[in-house]
Amino acid sequence: NDIAISAEAARLVSTGVVDSVELMAADTDFAYLAARLNAWGHKCFAVLLEGGTVYAAQAFKQVGAEVLWITKDGGGMANRSSKQVVLQLNGDHTVEPIADLDALVSSVDATVVAQKLQGLKYISTLDDPLTPALPTFFRV
Repeated sequence: NDIAISAEAARLVSTGVVDSVELMAADTDFAYLAARLNAWGHKCFAVLLEGGTVYAAQAFKQVGAEVLWITKDGGGMANRSSKQVVLQLNGDHTVEPIADLDALVSSVDATVVAQKLQGLKYISTLDDPLTPALPTFFRV
């Protein structure tokens, strides 16, 4: 949910775990988060799908976020990503195609992913609000 994602982004930048955040969005739901991150001195990137609304791009630019455009590959299934943003340790990023879309379908229990992330100190508790969404974002 948007509130949990925003809270987690704020926690990560406030604890120094990250110094920038990339938001993949189709609308302006995270523009307020981008404004806060920018006001606190952190970089925020809005990753938008080409052909999306110009309004969303303007809203993110207005609050100081850098807008990055990606194109959707032809074909594919609705509501399945065809690209992934790969973050590098030095803060750089690349946008790369996901070669095997079927690899994104995960039957992994969110608890297994959460336990691994807790062991790596990415989350502090197993009841973190982001836990149900973790298998969607992390391939195991």
